[in-house]
Amino acid sequence: MSEVIFHQRYLVAKRIAAARAAEVVATRGLPRCFRCDLEQEALLELWRKRDAYDPRRGSWRTFSERVVGNRM
Repeated sequence: MSEVIFHQRYLVAKRIAAARAAEVVATRGLPRCFRCDLEQEALLELWRKRDAYDPRRGSWRTFSERVVGNRM
């Protein structure tokens, strides 16, 4: 069961990170090859902060958006 939850959370976080990375690359005029690096950096930061997630304070999606947004 926990593997399913992890997989679902990972997919949500990956979509958020990919969208934000694409946005940063487009708005800053960076080379497209930076997109993947930015996405990985955001996912790594989310991995580091995963223990700070508290479901009583908000959804995983909201937590992911905040962490990824702050990292970008």
